[in-house]
Parts: sequence; C-alpha cells; structure tokens
Amino acid sequence: MFVIENILDNEDVKNIVSLIDLEIENNFDVNVPLYQSHTNMHLKYDENESFKKFLKKVDDITKTEMRERITLIECWFNICKKDSNFEFHNHIRTRSSRHFKYTSVFFLKNCTENGTIFKINNALLQLKVKDNDLVFFDPSLLHTVPPWKNIDRYSIAMDFIER
Repeated sequence: MFVIENILDNEDVKNIVSLIDLEIENNFDVNVPLYQSHTNMHLKYDENESFKKFLKKVDDITKTEMRERITLIECWFNICKKDSNFEFHNHIRTRSSRHFKYTSVFFLKNCTENGTIFKINNALLQLKVKDNDLVFFDPSLLHTVPPWKNIDRYSIAMDFIER
C-alpha cells in the first residue's frame, strides 16, 4: 500500500465535496449503487478547476513518487450514509482486456480514523487514514467501507491500468 497525505488545499476539497453532492443527488440510474456515481467522473468533470487539480496531483504522484506508468481508467464518487450497503469486494475486473494495476481511494470528508477495511488471509485489517489522504493498493485485495459512524463519509475511488 502506498499512502500520500494532504493531497489538496481545503478549498479544493470543499469544492469537490460539493461536486460529489451534486452528482449523487442527480444520479437516478438504478444500475448504479446507491450513493455512488458512474465510473466516468474523471471525464465528466475534467474541466472543473478543483477536480482538475486533483486529477493532475494524482497523475504527478503516480509518475514521480510511485514511479509507475499507469493510466486512470475508472473514477467514481462514493458517499457512505446511514442506509448504505457496502460489501467486501475487489477490483480485479475490467471492461477491457487489460487488468487493473492499482486501485486508489481519495478520502475527502469524515474519513479520519475511518478509512477502509481489508480482508487479508481471513483477518480484518482497518487502514486508518485522515481526510485528504490518498491510498493506492493492489486491486485484488478484498476491501469494504467501515460501518456508518453517524456522519456521511465522502471518497473517490479510482482504478488504473498499466500504460
């Protein structure tokens, strides 16, 4: 796992949270899980200034800090609410013939000490993060969102393929 802290300034985080609220409130597609967006947010909002900064920062991190040649292929918004229903899952599938190289989660709001739960060799491991942290991990790892803690949790999930 690769964790990077303090990705954006507070104003950009706030703007992206508002963008997520708008997207989720207007998502009426029954084929998309409750409180999630479609997986094309990196294309839909690439002109939004705060989201553009985020995408550039992620790209810079993959090139410089991780030294990986990967391409963002899917990006979606998540809000964990009281009636959310998240189960253990992985990201080994892909719509193309190529498999994902990395999965990543950007923790925006109300995620501090409430990151992601991984199931590794039948043991549960909770990766605790802070708001504004970005985590890259192996897409084959089973993981889920922790149970709702009386406050809505905002995140962005991403899948990458090798270039």
